[in-house]
This record gives sequence, C-alpha cells and structure tokens, in this order.
Amino acid sequence: MTMPTTIQVAQTAGSTELTDELRQITLIDTLSHPGELARQLNAVFGAPTTGRLAGYRDPKIAYRWARPDGPVPAREALRRLYASSRIWSEVTNERSHGGAVAWFVAPHPALDGEQPLELMMQGRFAEVSAVTAYRHESPAVQLKGAPSDVTRVTGLWHEASLQPILAVIRTLAERFGAPTVALLAGESNSKAAYRWVKNEGRLPTGEAAQKIYGVYRAVIALDEIFPAPSVQAWFVAANRTLGERSPVDVARDGDAQSFIDAADRLLFPLNQVRKNR
Repeated sequence: MTMPTTIQVAQTAGSTELTDELRQITLIDTLSHPGELARQLNAVFGAPTTGRLAGYRDPKIAYRWARPDGPVPAREALRRLYASSRIWSEVTNERSHGGAVAWFVAPHPALDGEQPLELMMQGRFAEVSAVTAYRHESPAVQLKGAPSDVTRVTGLWHEASLQPILAVIRTLAERFGAPTVALLAGESNSKAAYRWVKNEGRLPTGEAAQKIYGVYRAVIALDEIFPAPSVQAWFVAANRTLGERSPVDVARDGDAQSFIDAADRLLFPLNQVRKNR
C-alpha cells in the first residue's frame, strides 16, 4: 500500500500539529550508530564543533567517538548529538548543503538575531527546534514505511498483556536497568526492582503494574515495526514531543505515560491507536 504524503495527511486532518508528530516517523530512519553519528556531524560541522554540540570543550573528543573502535558518548552527550543530527536533517530537507550550512551560522530573526549553531552549542536545542519545523504544505516529508496496521500492533499488545509481570519486569530491566523499572512503577526506592527481578517480595500490582505493562507493550511494538538500531537510538535521542528529552530520560523520571504517548505517536501518526483501545 502506498503511504500518504504529509501534505495529504495534513489536509485530511486539518492540523499542523499532526505534521509535527509525523516528523518522529520520518526521522527514525536517520538515527545512526553513535560512531556513525559522530562521523556525520564531524563532516558537517567539524569535530571541534561537534564536541561542543555534545557539551564538551575538548576539540578532539569527537574524533575519538568517530573511530571504529572509539568510545561511546555519554548518555547526555548522545542525546545532544541526536538532537543536532535531527535538526540538521530538517534544515537540509528543503535547502542545499551550502544553504543549510549558512542557515546555522546566520543570525535568525526568530531567535532574537542569534545564530542557531551557537544556541545549539549552549544546549538550547528546543529553541532552535521550534523554528526548524517542516511546513505542512511541503510534499518532501514522507511517511517512510509508517505502520498503519492497527490490528497487527494491537495483537502484540494483547500478547504483552498475557505475559507474567515477572517476565515483563525482567525484560525491561535488561533493556533499561532495574532502577528505571522501579521509577516507572512509581516506586520511590529505585532499588526495589532488583528484588522484583529476583522474584523476592511482593511484585507490582494495580496502577504500578499497568504502567509497567504499558511501557512493555510500547517497547515490543517498536521492536516489531522498526529496525533494532533505530529503536535503540530512538530511546536515547532527544525527542521534540517530549520537550527535547529522550524517552529513556522520561522513563527514568517515572513518567510512564509520556513514554507511552511518545511511542504511540511514533507507531500511529494518525492517532489510530486511540480509536482502537
């Protein structure tokens, strides 16, 4: 089935907000392995600037990240690098390479005359992100293989609901770490999930269990639909719909619902999911 363009979707929905959500679909294809991400940004901005975009003043750190056997950037640095990559992708979508480079270094009227690149190096990605939004009339933005089979994903959710809570906890703990699972469940003691993983004490029930199952069904649906590297990158990349926080950071803040909503927007850009729950 041929997927609709953003302009067709926007015309149907009559909402530019919908187009903003669709960007998460189109950009998941651009999420790369950290080493490749560093190489791409080095080629665009130069390694010293890439390091500053990640929050470092070491002019050589990005060179080390880009090496095949180089270290992996820390979580916050990686979030900032993914934000930089996403903004670069959005700007180049409607400009030549030279025009995009000029856009980053030219004073921008919507940013009080400041340079977008300078704001990004200061970590002010949300401000720059707000002025890079695709225009909803642009036909360039495509739903690249966006899933539209509601039955397929809701079937996965049903399977998820049949899994024992202990198996679900162990899967999420392996993916995100036990403390994050505890926070997702609303447990103030971040070490509680270590006991759960060992099947010691009382396992979560009620609302706490619902939050855990909600995150679990989002994770397995993403794993089913998208390539594993893209899913893993999505978890740690800055997400516009989450205020430039990453889904994992949101999860660690104990905000399970925002994590689930972000995954829903990725899986169902037309909000079909809310009609089928």
